[in-house]
Amino acid sequence: MFVGAFLILSAVGTSWVFGSPVMAVPDEPAHAIHAAAVVRGQWTGERTDQGGWTNVEVPEYVAESYDVRCYAFNPAVSVECQGEIPSGESPTVITTSAGSYNPVYYAFVGLPSLVLDGASAFYAMRLVGVLLCAALLALAVVALTQLRRTSFVGIAFVAATTPMVTFLMAGINPNGMEIASAVMLFCWLRLLTDRIDEGIPAHRVVMVALAAVAVANTRSIGLLWLLVIVVATLADLRVLRLLVRSRAFWIGTVGIGLGVAFSLVWLASTQSLDVTVPNPGAGTPFPAAFHIMVTQTYENFQGYVGLFGWLDTPVPSTVVFLWTSVVFVAVVGGLFFGRGPSRRALIVVLAAFLLVPPLVQGATAFDYGFIWQARYVLALYAVTVVAAGVALDVAFPNGLAEPRARRLAFAVLGLLAALHVYSFLWNLRRYVVGTPDGWRKMLAAPEWQPPGTWMLWAAVLVVAVGVGVEATRRTFLARPSLLVDEAGRTTRPVTTS
Repeated sequence: MFVGAFLILSAVGTSWVFGSPVMAVPDEPAHAIHAAAVVRGQWTGERTDQGGWTNVEVPEYVAESYDVRCYAFNPAVSVECQGEIPSGESPTVITTSAGSYNPVYYAFVGLPSLVLDGASAFYAMRLVGVLLCAALLALAVVALTQLRRTSFVGIAFVAATTPMVTFLMAGINPNGMEIASAVMLFCWLRLLTDRIDEGIPAHRVVMVALAAVAVANTRSIGLLWLLVIVVATLADLRVLRLLVRSRAFWIGTVGIGLGVAFSLVWLASTQSLDVTVPNPGAGTPFPAAFHIMVTQTYENFQGYVGLFGWLDTPVPSTVVFLWTSVVFVAVVGGLFFGRGPSRRALIVVLAAFLLVPPLVQGATAFDYGFIWQARYVLALYAVTVVAAGVALDVAFPNGLAEPRARRLAFAVLGLLAALHVYSFLWNLRRYVVGTPDGWRKMLAAPEWQPPGTWMLWAAVLVVAVGVGVEATRRTFLARPSLLVDEAGRTTRPVTTS
């Protein structure tokens, strides 16, 4: 199961790696510089007068990554303006705004810069990030397939993996690892509690610990996501009583504690949370900032589904509406029909998803200004959608037993797949010819081509998404469900194939 899910997710992510030009992901130059510095032993570099900004020494081609973004913030301009990516390796001192970020993610993605240069190094760094995220999400799938009820949660996992999620996974940016590890953590904690009557196998505790440490060491807010997910899944006295009797649980807790301690020490010893540069809205009091963020809750769904490039390439509103409609039905259904721990978990993560942005922005607007972006809460978005699928499976263990219900579920999967492919092509068109030009010019007279041509990666994505839909159908929609109560007692099997 892991291998299949990993290959599919890696293929989808790899398509996005080459579907966007070098440095086309938000803040990618800063993250690439930090990654190249971390693998060369410069975990922080030399601090500057601006909080969180540091000076580091990296190869020349990495230092010049800021200079290749001629298309950024101007979707009418294709990547033709970029020219050839520099490949010089002379040691160069450069300032990065990501210099104080936790080094764990960067220690992996920076490795290719030690043996490659130029565009090949940047693409390889992206590929390492994709493989890392694909492994975390594939482990999440492994956990989901072991739940007692697994029909709706398969569709929910696909809905959680939006085009924006894969776009971020495919860039040099810790957002991807943050999202993937948060989803993995929720899935393994849910499995641990769902089958708690079977005992507490050591490997499940190991998976929980691995995901928890990863979440805590992505971005600074990852510690908050860790707390939310743990509270959402373990707020059950019966489960807690069983856990505290387990030796594996205490060993895993120590491991998680060490990972969290490293993250806290890093935050305390660096300037990660300091004010960097002035942002619009600085001086806004908490009530006003809170109210503004609440009113933008629905608008932020653009950023959850697809807001590519340097936030300058939104997918069409129809794509956002259709994708959001699927998510809305799942979440509302889980809230109204879910029961027991699964419903409580959904309420907790949904409340955090809705309230954290206005609370954090409200508390920081006076000093920082308005800095919040929709992608900052994508981890909780993805967890909320998966939690909704879990709640629906508990509410309707035989919900997809009827052939018509399965056909409808398969149609939803097909819709999400089509929207994902269209979003990918929309993103490609922006870079191949610029948004003012149409699809015909993209086919007949492309101004820019990624390695291997854009048509190759579009074909890879179509195949990967198609295989993914069929794998989801076979794994989640066509397997026997179990009628069990919230305490985990099986009553009888029901065939849904």
